Amino acid sequence: FVYSSDTRAFFRAYLEQGGDVRGAEGLSDMEGRVLKLTAQGYSNRQIGEMLSISPRTVDTYRARIMNKLGLASRAELHGWALQHGLLQA
Repeated sequence: FVYSSDTRAFFRAYLEQGGDVRGAEGLSDMEGRVLKLTAQGYSNRQIGEMLSISPRTVDTYRARIMNKLGLASRAELHGWALQHGLLQA
């Protein structure tokens, strides 16, 4: 994968915050939670139940995350999360 300078800056901020994605490159706390749970393979329904939001709201958060990170698909999001330490190989 080739990542933009914004994405690399996000990763640096992520590491500096000890793995907390909140606030890095403009991701909100909720976006950070949705990012982690999506990367872990949970469905919109499951994420919604865990975070007390609707599945459609989960999809909206994921779309915002992908836009901010410059990703085009859920598969790219998963690859990004794996490469940036949100998941174990």
